[in-house]
Amino acid sequence: MSKFSTISVNSTRGTAIIETGNRLGDVATALAEKGRAIPHGTCAFVGIGGHAAFGGFGFTSRMWGLTLDTITAVNLVLANGTIKRVTQQNNAELFWGLRGSAPSFGIVTSYEVKSFQAPQYSTIFQYSWNLNFTTAANGISAFQHFVQTNISSQLGAEITLGKGSTNGTVYFTLGGAWYGGPQDLNSVLLPFLHQMPSEPRISLKRGSYIQGVTELAGGSLDTKSVPDSRDTFYAKSLMTPLNSAMSETAIRAFTRYLAVTGFSSKMEWFIQIELYGGKNSAITAVNTDATAFAHRSSLFTMQFYASSPGRRPPFPLSGFSFVDGAVNAITSNSPANWPYGAYINYVDDRLADWQSRYYGGHYERLQALKARYDPHNLFDFPTGITK
Repeated sequence: MSKFSTISVNSTRGTAIIETGNRLGDVATALAEKGRAIPHGTCAFVGIGGHAAFGGFGFTSRMWGLTLDTITAVNLVLANGTIKRVTQQNNAELFWGLRGSAPSFGIVTSYEVKSFQAPQYSTIFQYSWNLNFTTAANGISAFQHFVQTNISSQLGAEITLGKGSTNGTVYFTLGGAWYGGPQDLNSVLLPFLHQMPSEPRISLKRGSYIQGVTELAGGSLDTKSVPDSRDTFYAKSLMTPLNSAMSETAIRAFTRYLAVTGFSSKMEWFIQIELYGGKNSAITAVNTDATAFAHRSSLFTMQFYASSPGRRPPFPLSGFSFVDGAVNAITSNSPANWPYGAYINYVDDRLADWQSRYYGGHYERLQALKARYDPHNLFDFPTGITK
């Protein structure tokens, strides 16, 4: 798909046509040249095709929604070889399915999207501490409460957890992006920061919107002249219900696991607790059945990520056990019917109940579409829709 690399931006109409061979760095750069933007993730080398097909979450998503929420038309090749331009007006049911599970139905060649005026400012922030597991648990609980207050949609935030400096500790970072006036960030975060230990390590990078996107990508959006880095990794996800928050017991078991088992692990790992919903979130403002993406009532999207030692293959069995254990520390200390989900863009082909965790109550409806548009299962992959 790398040859499908054209991006056409109409700044007057606020629209763009993005071919699916592009990566997020290419998309952000092309849109920013016309003063426009869409919501998307931070990694420059992620392809827009799958990213938009299965959601597309980033720090602007609380303002603008998911990447797939910007899609107004999908151009694709169906299993029978026909080329279609699918919209809400000409095929509402297929358009519904493509926004949440497009690779199960065809090869998307381009998306037509609505774009947004790029914010005037961005502040990329990090507040970091090395904490014992009890204090880290208290911090997660405080964050969980804070994000359910009336915070602005201009705040995108996450907690990142990593290996601590000593056994029994974790490295705890509040990071993210603020798209309001630079002078307002402190007052927005203060209710949370007042509940954390004093004197964190602080990094604040202020600039334009595209400067912020570049900072979050690690300093460059160039996907052409330098190849992406390689990794041998395993990832899982967990989407926590908005109306059934993580319990204190689950949070404490989770941070204890990371501080003890995580400290002794030979894996290079991190856990991200990404603010997804809460008040004023554009993601949760969309009706659950408006698109095939099933998780409109989640508070956090959590990513559990571990790389092999030196990031070289093979990935060790102990790495799978470590990542599974981190998730289980939460789920096994939650109610038996806790309605959590999983985010398919953090795909896990070892997930036993992926149909319900990824697609929720939409799976049967998607199966009906599969039977109609790909009856011979041409587009077959481990977490794809089957008849």
